[in-house]
Formats: sequence, C-alpha cells, structure tokens
Amino acid sequence: MAVNVEQNKGDDFRMNILMVVSQSVSRLSVEGIARACIRRNQSYSIFFTGRGVQVFAQVDEAIIDGASETVACEHAWNTYLEKIVCPGVLGSQTDHSRMLGLADRVISL
Repeated sequence: MAVNVEQNKGDDFRMNILMVVSQSVSRLSVEGIARACIRRNQSYSIFFTGRGVQVFAQVDEAIIDGASETVACEHAWNTYLEKIVCPGVLGSQTDHSRMLGLADRVISL
C-alpha cells in the first residue's frame, strides 16, 4: 500500500494521522501526540469510541481545535456520557471507516 506523502521543503513531509481513542485512560497520550503534531505542522484527526469518548470530554480544547476532524461515536457517547452535551461532532462507525480511508497512519489508543 502506497503512502500519500506531500513533500515540503527540505526533509519535511506531511501525513494525515488518525488517532482512534477507545480507552478512557488515553488523555495524556492523545494530548502529547496532538501537541507533537501541532509543533511539526502535521495533520491529525481523532475518532473517539467506546470508553474513549470520556477523553473527548476531558481533553484540552486546543487539541480539538488543532485537529482536522474530531468525531465521537454517538452510540458510545450515549452509553457513557448521555447526561453531558458532546463538545463536538457525534458520528458513527461509518465516519470511523471514512476517516481510516483518509489516513496515512493510524494510532490506536
């Protein structure tokens, strides 16, 4: 499978990174990876599913704002956080599949 890499000046390159967050203990990892992406001007998206939706409710707003796209699985949100209004987009596993198709790299947390 070929990786779609956009060449920039020098040795820099950009890729689309997707973080799939399914564990409620992943907040620090998500924030660390996202901050590294922001520093390196790398594109990243985040899909929250399962207990990982709890991270969406906790993560620093700058992380969400810096992402190309953030989606929380609606079923998971309603299961674990039904009394809290989602701070972003609620979606489905269809969104997850679409985001996977657009990603050059996937990090599962």
